[in-house]
Amino acid sequence: MAKKKVVNTQKGTRKTAKRTAKKIPSLAPKLQAEVSSLAGAMEVRLNALKFGLAMGILCALSMVIFSLWVIYVGTGAEWISMMAQFYFGYSTSVKGTLLGAVYGFVDGFVGGFAFAWIYNRLL
Repeated sequence: MAKKKVVNTQKGTRKTAKRTAKKIPSLAPKLQAEVSSLAGAMEVRLNALKFGLAMGILCALSMVIFSLWVIYVGTGAEWISMMAQFYFGYSTSVKGTLLGAVYGFVDGFVGGFAFAWIYNRLL
């Protein structure tokens, strides 16, 4: 027969509880197996096409915003002339801004696609 122990509760009442010696099973092997299986699933691959599109859109928008900044604020015209050396036809006009957006999209797409492709090959 198990021994009964008197336990005081917070309210001041007395309860009797059975004294049992239950062993709690160790969870370490299960957790270690689960963590090691999750570590293999943590490998993240980039979709090269989507990453290239995202970078292309980002670069195109940045070219448009920069061109509009130069048109309306007036600072940074030196940068436009330097970029026009690489992007033929790029200027602070509407046509030049749209051409710069196309150049920015192409550069961003190629750079983003190449980055994601190389990243996936290195995994």
